[in-house]
Amino acid sequence: MQASRRTNAQPRCCRSFQRWNIPFRKKTALMPPIFLFVMDTCVDGDDLQCLKDCLLATIADLPQEVLVGLMTFNRTVSVHDLSMNTIKHSFVFRGTKELSAKEVQDQLGMGSYPIEAYLQSPKTKTRAGNRRQPAPPAEPQESCQSRFFQPLSKCSKFLTDSINGISADPWVTANGKRNLRSTGAALNIATGLLENSYPGTGARIVLFAGGPCTHGPGMVVGEDLKTPIRSYLDIAKGNAPFLGQATKFYANVAARAVKHSQTIDIFACALDQTGLHEMRTCCSSTGGQLLLGDSFNSSLFSQNLTMFLSRDSESDQLEMAFNAEIEVKASRNVQVSGCLGQCTSLEVKNEIVSDLDMLGTGGTAEWRCCSLSTGSTLCFIFETTVSQEVSMAPSEQLYLQFITSYQHANSQRRVRVTTVSRRYDSADFKV
Repeated sequence: MQASRRTNAQPRCCRSFQRWNIPFRKKTALMPPIFLFVMDTCVDGDDLQCLKDCLLATIADLPQEVLVGLMTFNRTVSVHDLSMNTIKHSFVFRGTKELSAKEVQDQLGMGSYPIEAYLQSPKTKTRAGNRRQPAPPAEPQESCQSRFFQPLSKCSKFLTDSINGISADPWVTANGKRNLRSTGAALNIATGLLENSYPGTGARIVLFAGGPCTHGPGMVVGEDLKTPIRSYLDIAKGNAPFLGQATKFYANVAARAVKHSQTIDIFACALDQTGLHEMRTCCSSTGGQLLLGDSFNSSLFSQNLTMFLSRDSESDQLEMAFNAEIEVKASRNVQVSGCLGQCTSLEVKNEIVSDLDMLGTGGTAEWRCCSLSTGSTLCFIFETTVSQEVSMAPSEQLYLQFITSYQHANSQRRVRVTTVSRRYDSADFKV
């Protein structure tokens, strides 16, 4: 392609570079952003209090229409009921079990919109033609979801009281032992809860972890403090006994989250390692944020949490988008080799998909990004199919088009179409 010169400005400076934002105008109910906060209670009292204070201050600045949910975990996992009854109560799960979405649904009594109904719901065609995607329900029923997810405008005081009432892990930890922390079970249940409540809808699972998972599925180290957590040399030499099974478990959780457009954000604050090596796919596949700090009682944590949920100064909306899909179109003699970034393949193959030299996430012309922000960056790699013996005319144009559909923070579904046009470079051009 032609190098940048005075006569060949960058695409954003050219008239041939066009960008259009097209809002969807449907009569179906709009779904507001969903946040499920998952808190670790196996932390010191001061750290837990700072975590609660920072979370309450941040929640107070959220738009009032967002849906919020609350979970806590130690050696057990608690799903808090936000239906604003006179007595606060929660559903408690054992942290040693890996539950399926159906088992979570049965134990929570969620029968209004089961996951099987979503998977068997009528299909809707997309731009890819033959590829078909399940359609989310037009209007979810309130009987089930409202127990665990409430608009912030309705449950602000109740949620504040629930968070203030969270206490440190009541289980006594013996000397020389670690806290039993069921982080993997908590993420698994959080994913199942959203699958049953709002399948196929953009949501964020915000995990606050104060140490490594030591209990149940996804554990990365044992309970005994005499056994240190695996190091880089242990991983390189294959001396990490929990590595393979834990990595596989978190990869399965991430795959389920991507399937239903859920984003997993991890805020891990501890002096010791927290097992992020095993959990990395939860953020990299879903487009989540990842913060590693020393303590919740630090400006690093509080400032980043505030920035994470900050709002745009002009529109007063959250600076994030949900449930995005990106489709690439190209003119003849141009093929896409892949995409680098926090995305997953939708496995849509057509004539512009390159079968050779696939880079990043390749073999497809469409990708899913569970979340996007103003700082999100994706790199698409293209190649020409013209052989060296065949020369292209320097005046011939090539076209690239990026079609991005996403859920805006104001609950509106939008499509952004960006078209780029460039000229082929002449054969005698030299850098």
